[in-house]
Amino acid sequence: MAKETKKLMMCINGLKSDLFQIAENTGLDSRYTLECSIQLDELIKRYHQENEKNNTIE
Repeated sequence: MAKETKKLMMCINGLKSDLFQIAENTGLDSRYTLECSIQLDELIKRYHQENEKNNTIE
């Protein structure tokens, strides 16, 4: 499970980088880009919170 989660986190971070690159290259609305980035950051934060909680329980 941890291996899959790590891959997912790497994918999310890659999506953030790709999103900014696409926005820069195409002139995508920066508000949209910012909102997507915030949502991805929230996913990362929730992952870390769950991971800490699971490590504390063990």
